[in-house]
Amino acid sequence: MPSANFDEIHLRFARAIEDPAAASAAGTTLTVAQRSDYINRAINDFVHLVYSLVDKAKARTIFQPLVDTQAVTFASAGVTPESTYNNMPLALTKSGSTKRFTYHPRKDDLDNDTIPHIGDAAFVVEADKIYAYDAGTILSSGTGTFYHLKKDEGIQGTTDVSIPSVWWDTVVDMACGLYFSEIGDLGSLPIRAERVKITLAKILGAEGALNGGKAG
Repeated sequence: MPSANFDEIHLRFARAIEDPAAASAAGTTLTVAQRSDYINRAINDFVHLVYSLVDKAKARTIFQPLVDTQAVTFASAGVTPESTYNNMPLALTKSGSTKRFTYHPRKDDLDNDTIPHIGDAAFVVEADKIYAYDAGTILSSGTGTFYHLKKDEGIQGTTDVSIPSVWWDTVVDMACGLYFSEIGDLGSLPIRAERVKITLAKILGAEGALNGGKAG
């Protein structure tokens, strides 16, 4: 089956909204395409949420099947990320170098060296371009590898998703949250939101981390 993972999430979501149907069949309420939309949005929201809460090494471990690589040739004008890039950079390496390039969110800081040593080995993705800096200077030549979390979107019967199965029930809870919010049925939202919070707490390693910022 080309979309076995996606189909299983379909079945769980359909049951959760009390609109049971085979993954390839419409329910009474939602079509296959509508279910797919809710699920894909939930996957995207969940991955971005976790990415925003943990450091990049942990995000890479949690979502290992979603890690994608892109060979880059450095240019001062930047390098365009590949189509699978989903605004979640992880790491960058330079061929022939053992330096660890650190992600920084603002190109202006790297250009102007506003933070001491920030440009010693760093990279940024800004305005849909990848820029790398070594020894305080933007790289205009050489090659490397860009690591990022890819888009994870399914098409029933055609394209599967890669998100690990341990997160499928959380994806279903988030898909239900989207669905019930849009139809104005708020009754089950607190329970589902609490389950998502419990999952996030486990990822962060402690209940208190949910109220106290980023895990490191």
